[in-house]
Amino acid sequence: MPSPRIRQPRVAELVASRLRDDLLTGRLKEGDVLPSQEALFAEFGVSPPAVREAIHILESDGLIS
Repeated sequence: MPSPRIRQPRVAELVASRLRDDLLTGRLKEGDVLPSQEALFAEFGVSPPAVREAIHILESDGLIS
């Protein structure tokens, strides 16, 4: 019987997780402005759609507005 597949997190989920950690640990404080999307592309080495999706995930979770 084959093992069930383990789902790999998507790039956007990984970026959202890192940003969530920054918000929850205080590296980014309430009222701080997130770095620009261009800065996030460069920092994480990911595509623009991945950063936009990560931001959308954080908005959906109520962590940013």
